[in-house]
Amino acid sequence: MKALWQFFLHPTSRALGLSLFTLSILLGSWVTRIPDVKASLALNEAQLGIALLGISIGGLLAMPFTPFLIKRLGTGKTLVLSNFAYCILPVLPVFAPSLFLLILALAIVGAVGGILDVSANAAVVTVEKNQKIAIMSACHGMFSLGGMIGGIIGSIMAGWGVAPWLHILSIGILMIIVNIIITPTLLKIPEPEANPEGGAIFSLPKRALLGLAITAFCIMVGEGAVADWSAVYLEDTLKSNAFLVGMGFAAFNLTMMLGRFFGDQVIAAVGSSVIVKWGIIIGVIGAGVAVMTNQPFIAILGFALIGLGFSVIVPIIFRAAANVPGVPSELGVASVSTTGFLGFLIGPPAIGFVAEEFGLRMGLGLVLVLSVIAFFVSLKVKV
Repeated sequence: MKALWQFFLHPTSRALGLSLFTLSILLGSWVTRIPDVKASLALNEAQLGIALLGISIGGLLAMPFTPFLIKRLGTGKTLVLSNFAYCILPVLPVFAPSLFLLILALAIVGAVGGILDVSANAAVVTVEKNQKIAIMSACHGMFSLGGMIGGIIGSIMAGWGVAPWLHILSIGILMIIVNIIITPTLLKIPEPEANPEGGAIFSLPKRALLGLAITAFCIMVGEGAVADWSAVYLEDTLKSNAFLVGMGFAAFNLTMMLGRFFGDQVIAAVGSSVIVKWGIIIGVIGAGVAVMTNQPFIAILGFALIGLGFSVIVPIIFRAAANVPGVPSELGVASVSTTGFLGFLIGPPAIGFVAEEFGLRMGLGLVLVLSVIAFFVSLKVKV
């Protein structure tokens, strides 16, 4: 608890946490309005899956250019500009009049979100090194906090019948105010000594990294699935009340936030290997509960269990990848993180295509299957 207070009292760590909070509260706002956009364009599950692919493609294409932007503009300025851009752009998809323009709008949002994500994490690494403090986990806890609040507010707005564009634009304006306040602090962030991505954009995982990469891929498909499909699942499949459509995503982020804020203490007490195995087991149980029930509240509990189980697995995997003998740390992290991100890229359309043929319950069943695979793979890897 003392470490959390230090995080919030430290102006730079607080500003960086609010940058990731900006990204996630707007992402959470968009997630809760996906059913509205789906209905307004009369999309089926496969078409929606293709549309959601746009946000991942945008991020994947933009991330390799972020180190160049940081070198040209500086870490703080890149972060500030992407913060403000992301406050405005998430409203674009709700205005899209066709599937093609929806994909394009989501690609733009994904590109700016990717730049924001990379520049924020680069800034966190720099601050940790320069000021000898550990803030990465807490900053990602702020990301989960934003997703939880975005999901709750989005559910309330949807329940009240507030237009999606008005809802998302209002959140964006509030975040602009927040970012005006934190901008002076962000602009003082020192520059990294080297390329924050370590010079590696994508590298196929070496044999020693393969188990870690597969585990990251499976877990991040699950994380992306809850973000992209939980609201649609609650509304279309379980016929839940409009006030509940975003609560699955909110519950997922609540438990993930708690796991990330307190995960380091638990890891120190019981060890990384135990946390990964039991975290996956909890995620498997959560996925099973979510896809096997007909009750919205029980499904929301399932999504919460997924968030709790998965909360610190990816950070543990990234740390393990950086310490694989004989593999440079930057190459290990780049290989595993890129493979994991591909889970976000492949997951949404895969679930959409399965859902179109067999129903969204079966589509989300992929999360259960991949979680089981991740468990057996985790038995063979050292974390």
